[in-house]
Amino acid sequence: MEERCHIKRRFKKYVALSVLILSACTAVFLAATEKYIMPAAADICLIQAKETANGIINSSVEDVLRKRAENNKNILSLKTEEDTTMIEADTVAINIICSEISGSITEKISSLENNTVSVPYGAASGIGLLANAGPKLEFEIMQSGEAEVDYETEFTSAGINQTNYKIWLTVNITISLVNPLYDRKANLSRKIMLADTVIKGDLPSNYFNIPDMM
Repeated sequence: MEERCHIKRRFKKYVALSVLILSACTAVFLAATEKYIMPAAADICLIQAKETANGIINSSVEDVLRKRAENNKNILSLKTEEDTTMIEADTVAINIICSEISGSITEKISSLENNTVSVPYGAASGIGLLANAGPKLEFEIMQSGEAEVDYETEFTSAGINQTNYKIWLTVNITISLVNPLYDRKANLSRKIMLADTVIKGDLPSNYFNIPDMM
């Protein structure tokens, strides 16, 4: 009987020690994962997330400008006075375009059918042989705040008595990758041409009706 009790006590100690070792190993594994693996996984997934966000930006710009073209709404108008061609930009229309693109980007990101990106655990470890091994580390793509869309103008010489006039849209969004163990934010900035035209004639210093946002 005494020997049996001794065996039970040894077994309980063995179980307790095994649980303690397992808990310690689990804690070390989770700490290493959070400190080293998750940042590497976020870096890899961030590339996928930016590709998704860039596609949404392109789609939103195309949708808004296509609708505007279908309604035959121009943002630029030209007139000539004394051999000088002057251009006027509809700043109200440009601001509306910026607002519509911002709303479209926000809506499309929030309504993504598959808003997660993932990478195998082994790939995040940096060990080539384990590139496809291990469970998937998933991050949810979220937008932080609304997309910021503004415009800026650019004037460059295009030859004798000619000036190239451009209007650029600047799109800035902040995306977040969210995981229970780790999260990462990244800013994404795009510059997209809205208008590109050449003005013939002398260029007076105060001929334009659109403020230079640069």
